[in-house]
Amino acid sequence: MSRIKDLELENRQLRERLSRMGQASLRINESLDFETVLIDYARRRATVGGRLVKLTVIEYRLLVELSVQAGVKVAHEDPLQKVWRKRSGGDTRPIRTAIKSLRRKLGDDANAPTYIFNEPRVGYRLGNGEQAEGRQPVAAGGRRGELRRE
Repeated sequence: MSRIKDLELENRQLRERLSRMGQASLRINESLDFETVLIDYARRRATVGGRLVKLTVIEYRLLVELSVQAGVKVAHEDPLQKVWRKRSGGDTRPIRTAIKSLRRKLGDDANAPTYIFNEPRVGYRLGNGEQAEGRQPVAAGGRRGELRRE
């Protein structure tokens, strides 16, 4: 029962964060299609090029945190509070380790990133117009920077 309550709380918090980010019409049954990565919020899974990516709970939460702020620099402290639910105290090892694992599973390279970019002395960013070929998240209808409904 506790697991169900945790999932409901997490979904409610996701909706609230997305709403604050200007996505007021977003519903939890939507997906974000970014490059070849599809994040299905309703099914709590991600695919790369149609291939299901097996993510841990922490990796999935981290990917969601980055995706709801796609194109925006996310300070190390934010995911530590929202994903791990703790203050860093200056220790960024948990997020660095999770980002490394997430990149590996997405097929991303830290030296030539496609999805997750380092922001020196700040944190990370899930792509934006500065990435290769100026691509941004694409909705199902082909309009850039929007979420698609399923």
